[in-house]
Amino acid sequence: MFVSRVVWSRNAFVARGLDDGQLRESLICLRAAVCDALPEDASATAGRYLDTALEAVDADQVPEDSMLDVARKEHKLALEYLHMVLSGNVVAGMQVVLDAWELGR
Repeated sequence: MFVSRVVWSRNAFVARGLDDGQLRESLICLRAAVCDALPEDASATAGRYLDTALEAVDADQVPEDSMLDVARKEHKLALEYLHMVLSGNVVAGMQVVLDAWELGR
């Protein structure tokens, strides 16, 4: 799940014309910080997850199909929220969710 999220983030960077090298550098820094902070056993496990994520970023993977099904109301709501947030309208995206919650959607 973590690696899928990293691949999604990489694809989002690329789709917006941003340098995905920044994501890679962030993962390298995260790996160093996590491995320094955790005990050896946990550090090794966390390091493997981060190494796999780095490999996925370097592999230039193609985006996966969405797991959201617009036929389901909660998935449609999630897509509305994502559209608003990714368009830079974070507050409006949160309001879409809050309105839906209040209406029992």
